Amino acid sequence: MGFEVDAVDRIEIHCGPANAASAGVARKLGYRHEATLGRRMRLADGTLRDTMIWTMFAADYPESPAARIPISAFDAAGRQLL
Repeated sequence: MGFEVDAVDRIEIHCGPANAASAGVARKLGYRHEATLGRRMRLADGTLRDTMIWTMFAADYPESPAARIPISAFDAAGRQLL
């Protein structure tokens, strides 16, 4: 949606390193693991955990697996954008 409707240049997915399912989704869609930031996210109990950052740029999107997923988008009035 960000690339096709809002014309953004970069989209990030953030997840914890222990969250293999979320990291797997990012990988499967063609996002690149850009960094793991240490002690970046504070949990509800106050402890800090690392955060993985997965990135895709607009230039890479057309050839990515993410671009092959059918999407629909609507504005607040219900008009179809895509």
